[in-house]
Amino acid sequence: MERLLKVIRAICQKPGIYVGQPRMPLVRSFLLGYVIALGESKELENDPFGGFLRWLEAKHGICHPGWGWDRILTHAAGSDKEAIRTLPEQFELYLTELSNGTFDLAKADTHRIPCSEPEVTCTKGYNER
Repeated sequence: MERLLKVIRAICQKPGIYVGQPRMPLVRSFLLGYVIALGESKELENDPFGGFLRWLEAKHGICHPGWGWDRILTHAAGSDKEAIRTLPEQFELYLTELSNGTFDLAKADTHRIPCSEPEVTCTKGYNER
């Protein structure tokens, strides 16, 4: 997981070098491709972003099929730029809470979170950009 965190930090420091524009959907796509490569090389057994999504849903009270981890993070941060800036810190916090037992992925029950999306958000049309 340390290798993934190192890549997240690098991408978020200079997203233009890795994905062309500082847009969270582009960062997400790059990272998902990287996770697939790590899985195929047997360096990673599980998709870490599934748990990260559950953690963000619980943290921000958003549970909606149209909202992935990247969109929740962008909404919470207020912009793509700020979401990219805070991604390494948020992902590291998730990993810390997972390892110390503060967040139990096996018990993360999104059914307790009302499945809704915020009425006011900076992410309207997020997936169409």
